[in-house]
Amino acid sequence: MRTKLQGPRTAKNIKAVAAIAAKDEEAFKELIQLMMDNKDKEMAFLATWTISHVAEKNKVIPMPYMAKFIKRILDTDSDGIKRCIVKVWQLIKIPTMYHWEVADICFNFLKSPKEAVAIKAFSITVLQHLMKDLPELKNEVIFELEKQLPHAQAGFKVRAIGFLKLYN
Repeated sequence: MRTKLQGPRTAKNIKAVAAIAAKDEEAFKELIQLMMDNKDKEMAFLATWTISHVAEKNKVIPMPYMAKFIKRILDTDSDGIKRCIVKVWQLIKIPTMYHWEVADICFNFLKSPKEAVAIKAFSITVLQHLMKDLPELKNEVIFELEKQLPHAQAGFKVRAIGFLKLYN
């Protein structure tokens, strides 16, 4: 996987590598190992970007790695890595044992004025999916969305308005 990711840094190459990993658990496991590498940040980002495309094709293969996704998202300052992990979470069914932890991470991203718009937008969708099992979060999320909405960028507004239509 490392060799394949060292090819051209294009969406086409990432999607080609993702197509392989979506069908091959060993290849996917290697992507997870590359994602966890704190020494080679560029390779960690490329692996995480690829994993997000794998999740579009195979929503089951990432599920056993939830603990790794949580560990990685908590120990990175890379917007790209965070964005790709939250994208994976919005695509898969998060195992019940991780609901609160993922909700907490996404809610903190949502509240943070420093997080990128895409991370916040994906977090809204993850929280929306989790809301079915964690309805007690509803009022806090609504409050935060309504507070940010007047000054938000387009990507945030679209997701926030969709959430508010469902839960307000």
